[in-house]
Amino acid sequence: MRNAVALTEIQCVEQPRCVEQPTDTAVLDRRAGLAVGGLVFVLLTVIIFWYQFRAIADAPTSIAWDRLRWPYLLLIVACVPAETLLAALRTSLVCGVLQRGVSLRTCIKAEWANVGLNLLTPCHVGGGPAQIYVMTRAGVRVGTALAISLMSFSGTVAGLFSIGLCTLLMSDAVRVRALASVTVPIVTVMVLVLAATAWRPEAFRIVLGSGRAMTVATAYRDEVRRFLRRGRRHLPWIYALSLGFLLIRGLIAYLCVRFLGIEAGSVWSIAQIQMAMAFVVLFAPTPGGAGVTESLSGALMADIVPIGLVPYYNLLWRFSTTYLVAIAGLVCLSRALLEHTRQVGAVAIRRERCDRTDV
Repeated sequence: MRNAVALTEIQCVEQPRCVEQPTDTAVLDRRAGLAVGGLVFVLLTVIIFWYQFRAIADAPTSIAWDRLRWPYLLLIVACVPAETLLAALRTSLVCGVLQRGVSLRTCIKAEWANVGLNLLTPCHVGGGPAQIYVMTRAGVRVGTALAISLMSFSGTVAGLFSIGLCTLLMSDAVRVRALASVTVPIVTVMVLVLAATAWRPEAFRIVLGSGRAMTVATAYRDEVRRFLRRGRRHLPWIYALSLGFLLIRGLIAYLCVRFLGIEAGSVWSIAQIQMAMAFVVLFAPTPGGAGVTESLSGALMADIVPIGLVPYYNLLWRFSTTYLVAIAGLVCLSRALLEHTRQVGAVAIRRERCDRTDV
């Protein structure tokens, strides 16, 4: 990234020949696909909420505006930045070991970008690359950024595994336990794959090939080993921050329920449902889990949220846990892409001038 900036500052008269510098423009080339993902997300979101609001037309329970508890809305507003802050602090801990000088502000932007691009891609495949892109724009090496992103994700997986295991052993809700019985083994496999990749990436050469992907995987292995040598004392804190980040998500759902005047459900029971949903939504085939998330939420929260309040709950819950942060992330990404585009354009203009000078 810095090569592109430096190249724009080179004066042609000082160079006998123009040296062509590589510029990473892959993220720019994906803009059309992201735009399509955004349109699909908006379309599916509008359809599912239209359907849910239409379905409650004859419901016995409807929203009562005089029963809304506004102090809970203030607590929801306070929890939204707290969730992002915990995730960013976790990333900052890893950065402090692998590459010093990365500010907390950059980590916050990376977390926002993670949520923002997850909204535009199926199975949340865009979040990691978005984090890596923001970090590399701040000067972090690609292999290091990949290690930071995957180690942060590993903390999330460990938190999901812990809560899923507790749900499997302690929950009385049949549907939630059934979901946990499926998710816990899959999370276990994910942990083992992440560990195997960090330990011996050459075992995945058939999948990764022998090109850039294998080079990045090897760099990831080296960075993970370096972290374990220098920063393993931070592992409990990374796990605690990941668990706190996940529990705040459950707390936001609980506050949404109480804001609507619903007395059913405890903090722990709602948090268990949210963790089970978080894992399923992770593999939702639609951009941002649109349609899948709202439908699953209505089904799993049916014993707590009356059918007449389901769309109101879903809208408030999704806006608090996803939409607000995603908007911030997309704004940050748009600014970074605009700056990147200008730099690439400046490089092209400078190269053209140098070619004319050489002639």
